[in-house]
Amino acid sequence: MGSSPEGHHAARFTGLAGDLFGAPLGFIACPEESEPHAKDFLGIHQLARVERHHARRSEIWRQYDAAFSGLPLGIPAPPEPGTRHACHLYTLLIDSDRCGLSRDRFLQEMTARNIGVGVHYLCIADHPLYQRALGWRPEQVPNATRIGRQTISLPLGPGLSDGDVADVIGAVRACLDSN
Repeated sequence: MGSSPEGHHAARFTGLAGDLFGAPLGFIACPEESEPHAKDFLGIHQLARVERHHARRSEIWRQYDAAFSGLPLGIPAPPEPGTRHACHLYTLLIDSDRCGLSRDRFLQEMTARNIGVGVHYLCIADHPLYQRALGWRPEQVPNATRIGRQTISLPLGPGLSDGDVADVIGAVRACLDSN
């Protein structure tokens, strides 16, 4: 972290700097010795793996869809015809009325089963910053609030083995069965 002349703190990511709260995003000159880092930042070395990683994530996605269809939780909608889904995050909606447990309880039970899950997409009106700064309240956007409070994401990396995927599927089913 550095400070700009205006006193804004800026995160430096080899060539880019900016501030979360509105400071200008600008380019910072990179010395020649940091050039390999700039290439890493741009992800050029990852381009060769993009298709292979997408294929693996798509395969896991299909396994999750097959395993979770018909269970009392929300699964991602299928991609629109003629589109290609990135298969970047596989999210579930944990509705306590349908699932028999809250999202937070689901997270605890998955963690107890040694499965890491992520909490994503809290509604912006749930964040204290926006409540203080803009006066937003969760009840003003009930659908966004509900979805934000129910959404979790499952492991979906290309490095997951078939055994890892089976463990995730088994843990999700066990969490639902135990409630």
